[in-house]
Amino acid sequence: MLFTEMEGEAAGLYYCLKITRLWMQVGYVSEARLKEMVGEEQVVEGLYRASLAAIGTAFGMGQAEASRIRIEAECVLAPDECPPSQQWLF
Repeated sequence: MLFTEMEGEAAGLYYCLKITRLWMQVGYVSEARLKEMVGEEQVVEGLYRASLAAIGTAFGMGQAEASRIRIEAECVLAPDECPPSQQWLF
């Protein structure tokens, strides 16, 4: 149960990270907001990596790597979560 909760937390962070990175790639945000998003991306990425490190500490690095691969492969965004110019990807 602990592993599932830890992996779920990491998955949520990766989901936020993926959305942030996608929106940063398009020109729909102001330059000021883009600067804020760069800082936010760094914080979320640090938390995501820390979550994977915690999984590795508790369950082994092999399990952390397996979790990372599973999380990143299964993270699919809905079209309405994407910037308009990126919706064709889905």
